[in-house]
Amino acid sequence: MPLILNKSDLKGTCYMELLPGPFCGRYWNEGSAFIPDEDFFYLAPFIESHFGAYDHFGINNEIDRDIWQRILADIDTALSDTPEKFSEDERDLACHISVWVRARLITHDRITILGM
Repeated sequence: MPLILNKSDLKGTCYMELLPGPFCGRYWNEGSAFIPDEDFFYLAPFIESHFGAYDHFGINNEIDRDIWQRILADIDTALSDTPEKFSEDERDLACHISVWVRARLITHDRITILGM
């Protein structure tokens, strides 16, 4: 499960986009990270538990720093307490997302999830 950082590596359009900052009126932004849609589903419950307005198909998923920190803490806890519930690929993707999100939250106060 790759975390794709270069738009030229995208094949098709079935991706979730993690955009540093607020929605800027367009998709496929430089500086965004992209996750294949089918690989993103296992993360959705962690997001929904802290951001009830999450919409897998929407653009109004602006999640601020404090909420992201809680989401990432829950993912970290789940991975360490119940690693058997996650495949190696899921653990790898979660690690990459965690590192990427935490690095972006140093310079941005929110990261927006742009849905399908």
